[in-house]
Amino acid sequence: EPVRARPQFPVIPEMTMAKIYEYPLKDVIFPHDAEISEVDGLSYSVDRLGDAMVITDMQTGKSVYVKMPDPLRPAVENANGYTSRSFKPGPHSLAMGTDELWYTTNATSDEIGVFDPKTQSWVKSYIVPEPARYPHTVRIGADGIVWFTLAGSEQVGRLDPQTGDVQLIDLPQRKPVGIAGATTPYGIDISSVDGKVWYARLYGDAIGYVDPETLKVTEYDSPVRGPRRLRFDKSGQLWVTGYTDGVIAQIKPDAMDIKVHKMPEFEKDHRPAPYSLAIHPVTQEVWINETMNDRVYRYIPAEDRFLSYPMP
Repeated sequence: EPVRARPQFPVIPEMTMAKIYEYPLKDVIFPHDAEISEVDGLSYSVDRLGDAMVITDMQTGKSVYVKMPDPLRPAVENANGYTSRSFKPGPHSLAMGTDELWYTTNATSDEIGVFDPKTQSWVKSYIVPEPARYPHTVRIGADGIVWFTLAGSEQVGRLDPQTGDVQLIDLPQRKPVGIAGATTPYGIDISSVDGKVWYARLYGDAIGYVDPETLKVTEYDSPVRGPRRLRFDKSGQLWVTGYTDGVIAQIKPDAMDIKVHKMPEFEKDHRPAPYSLAIHPVTQEVWINETMNDRVYRYIPAEDRFLSYPMP
C-alpha cells in the first residue's frame, strides 16, 4: 500500500547557523563517491556512468572531467548476447593511496583504476582476477595496501601496488536475507588501531574483518539490519549504518561492545534510511547521509544527539 507518512522535522537552532554550498556538475551523468584530497584540497569524485574522474575546485566552483580509458579486457558475452562484463569501467568508489595516487573500483569492468592528480591523467589499471565481480568500495591502509569489497562475488580483494599482486579472500557462506540473491559485500574500512580490515554485507546482515597478515576472516551477525557502510574513528571505534533499521551502531571491536543509536523518527514508526557515514577528522562527530528525505544528519556522541539539516 502507498506510504502515508508525511515527514516533519523540528527546526533546530544549529540549522540557522549552517551554510550549505553546492557545486553544479554539468557534464556528469551519475556522480558517485567523493573525497577531499589532503594534498591539494580539491574534491575528487567519479562519474559512475560517464566513466570519468571529476575534479572540483571548491573555491571557484569549476570542475575538470578526465575520461577513463577503455578496460584492459573486453566484455564477456555469452551465446544469448548477455554481457556479464561491461565495455566501460563504471567507476564506483575512490581512495587516495600512500603514494598520493587515487585508486578507483571499476565496478563493471572488474578492474582497479589508478589516477595521478598531479598530471590529471589515468596511469594504470589492475585486472581483478576471476571469479571476482563488481569491485565496490575501496580503502587503503597505512602500509599502502589497497582493500576493496567485491559486491557480486562475496569476496574482499587485496592489491599490493608495489608488486601488482591482487588476492581474493572468500567470505563465509551466508544466506541472503529477504528476496536478495546475494549478501552483497558493501562498505569496508581499516582500523586505525590494529589494521584489521572490516567489511559489511548489506543483504547478509553481517559484519566481519580480515586479518591483514594471515587473511583469515572472522564474521559476526550484524547488530543492525542492512549494514551498508562503516568507518573507524581515531580511537578505533567502528561506526556502521543500519540502512534497514534507521539506526547507526557504535562498536568497540576488541570486546565487541556495541551501542545502537536510533535516528529520530520523522513520523511515528518511520526513521531515515542511513546510507553512508563519515567521521569528522577534528571533532570526531559522525555525519550521515540518508536516502528518504534529502537530509544530512550529524550525530554528536558526547551529547547522544542527532541534528538534521535539509538539503536545498
